[in-house]
Parts: sequence; C-alpha cells; structure tokens
Amino acid sequence: MSLDALILCGGKGTRLKPVISNKPKILAKIDGIPFIEYLLNYLESEGIKRIILCTGYKHNQIKAWVNSSYDGDLDIIFSREKKQLGTGGAIKNAEELISSKNFLVINGDTFTELDYKSFVKYFVNKNAVGLIALKKIEKTEAYGNIVIDSMNRIISFIEKGNEFDDDYTDSLINAGVYLFNKVCLDYIPNDIKVSLEYNTIQLILKKFQGSVYGFCSEGSFIDIGTPLNYYRANKVINKYAKPQ
Repeated sequence: MSLDALILCGGKGTRLKPVISNKPKILAKIDGIPFIEYLLNYLESEGIKRIILCTGYKHNQIKAWVNSSYDGDLDIIFSREKKQLGTGGAIKNAEELISSKNFLVINGDTFTELDYKSFVKYFVNKNAVGLIALKKIEKTEAYGNIVIDSMNRIISFIEKGNEFDDDYTDSLINAGVYLFNKVCLDYIPNDIKVSLEYNTIQLILKKFQGSVYGFCSEGSFIDIGTPLNYYRANKVINKYAKPQ
C-alpha cells in the first residue's frame, strides 16, 4: 500500500504510568510482547509498507527497540519532537517526511482491527479530504462521540471531556485511525502544541464541510491508555504475535 502511516507515540502516557512506569505506552508489554510489535505486525499484514514513528517522550527507548528487536519488512523512520507538540503538532512536525499525497495517522495506544484496503478505497471513492475509523460501542462518554449523516459524513466530533447530548451515549466513537489528504497539514500551525482531536479535526470539519467521512469498523478495538484496558488488551491482540 503506497501510503505513509504515521504512528503517534510521543505522549507521556500519564494514566498508564502506575502499570508501565518508565516506558512509553507503545512499549508496554502485553503477554510479554511490546504493544508496538503487535501494531507493526498488523499494519504489515494489511499491506502498509512505510511507517513514520512520531516520537517524543522516551524516544531513545523506542528507537532502540526498533533497531534491536524489530524483524519485519516495514520501512520505519522517525519524526522526533524536540518539545511536546500534542497529537496535531506531531503530525505537522512529520510533514517533510510524508512522501504520499494521502497519509494514514494511527494512535500509538490503540489497536483497531480494520480492513485498510477497504478503508483507503472508501476514501478515494468519496473523494474525501479526511476519513476516520469509527466503532459502535455502548456508553461513549469515556471516548467522546461522533455523529454521521446518512451519507456517512461526519457532522459532529466531540472528544472525551467535552459535553455532549446524552442521546448519543450509545453510538459511535473514534477508533484511532485516520486518513487525510496532505492539504489538511495547512491547517496545523508549526512548532506549537495542538491536539488533533480537540483542535485540528474541528477546523478541518469547518473548512471542508461535507468532505470528512466516517468508516465503521466491525473488528475489535482496544485503547491501552488506561490500566483497565491495558489488562484487557491481551484478549484482543495476542493473535497478532508472530510465532517464536
């Protein structure tokens, strides 16, 4: 698949520190295997070839793991933050490294079973500017809430921590995988801490009204960002470990 995939893994993982202590979240071990290994194995199996790891906190640990332990065929490069830039700023920081017209963005603390070929095809067929993988769950207040219209266009994107209508609490959430046209990078400021979820997507929705879509995934979804979900993760992703 000739799309670059950015993996956002620069955060401090404050909520998970009681469990993983002095590691970045993407190196948290699940059944003895770092989360990054499961994620990279899955992306490679889906046909992705080039990864940009957007690192910051504990960058050297992530780089050391890639150099010493990664044994797959992905082309992996690093975009390192010199200061904390947030999820949106991390994407902007990697701009010069992105070689494809459209690019994927994947949260480094979520695992979503997604048919990436269908995801990309949907994006192209819709002539979209942005596409967000969605998952239907109960009680979305822990994740925020997304509302789509009958054409699957996103009409409301409300992240966790913001108020939203209780009518939507049993609905769709952001599953942590995005596909953007490079024009979206024009709406992220340089060298400033900015959130993809709270700032950038809101701006893109306004600028490109009707061109940002949702894609509902039927596969498993897990966010390892909290201790409870971290302990649950093994049930979801252990099948993506390579045989030893």
